[in-house]
Amino acid sequence: MRSLRGALTAAGAVTALTLVSGAAWEPAATTPTAAAVTSKSSAAAASPATGQAGGVYMRFGAKGTAQVVWARPGEPLRVATLGGGKHITQFAVSPDGTKVAWIHQGKVHVTRYNATGRAIGDRTIATDAGHAPCETPVFSPNSTTVAYPSRAKSAVPIIAAAKADGTGRHVIGRSEGSCHLAWSGDGRYLAGYSGGTGGVHLLDVRTRTSRKAVGIKYANHVQSLSPDGRRVIVHRLTPADPGGDGLWPFGFPPSIVDTKTGKKVTIPVRGTLIGAMYLKDGRLVVRVQGRAHHTLVVVGADGEIQRRTAEPAKVRQDALAAFLK
Repeated sequence: MRSLRGALTAAGAVTALTLVSGAAWEPAATTPTAAAVTSKSSAAAASPATGQAGGVYMRFGAKGTAQVVWARPGEPLRVATLGGGKHITQFAVSPDGTKVAWIHQGKVHVTRYNATGRAIGDRTIATDAGHAPCETPVFSPNSTTVAYPSRAKSAVPIIAAAKADGTGRHVIGRSEGSCHLAWSGDGRYLAGYSGGTGGVHLLDVRTRTSRKAVGIKYANHVQSLSPDGRRVIVHRLTPADPGGDGLWPFGFPPSIVDTKTGKKVTIPVRGTLIGAMYLKDGRLVVRVQGRAHHTLVVVGADGEIQRRTAEPAKVRQDALAAFLK
């Protein structure tokens, strides 16, 4: 499994960024003490309420165009073409669903949308982003800051960040895990995979130090981190699976791994699972495959199923990028 990042990194000098201490965003008001989702026998027998929460999805056209899709039960889909129809593979949706960060030719854009899905502003917040398809940006938990892999020359990939309004650009730190970045709900950790056999790495935003997650040798997607950064949701691979710098998947069999012990955490949801992500409050959203439509299942931090929401059939082939409460 060979990484393509080096081959896709643009040549030429890049404006140096300065390492700064501290975070460039407001921390979450409440930090969950744990995001322990454990298997409970009562979860399968529970009768959760049906909620009206929805999701934001990414859709890819035949010509490489990317579209943002907002879907809520009982409401018509809202669809917007990203970047004026440019070929875009590097993107992230803000947790509040109002902004999309995307990278094109090394420039990091942030596009804002109104309630109807119409773009109401686009700003270039950085010009030094990496070019590999896996080097995707990520929003902070409060949707105000965007982190992204920089193509600045360094033996270890540099992770930089800027406010969504284009101010406060700085380097967070260096980490081998610069693909498919995920940000923990408490704002402290960034996780990503490195391609090949490099596994998954966590970058501590406060100390600017990085460590390799235990128990994950092969992976080609990092979806989410628990609020405290202890657990990571990944697509694990076997040695025989294709690896490297993958595109964002429309669906994948999720695995939750304790990054310190390497132990796999059981997901207490039945069915064919095709995705999962943590919310900032510690709950887990699990995407379950269906014939006519998929279902989003919300699991509490105690492992109990709280709610099931049927997705619209029209987003069956789209990638879940954010969950709307």
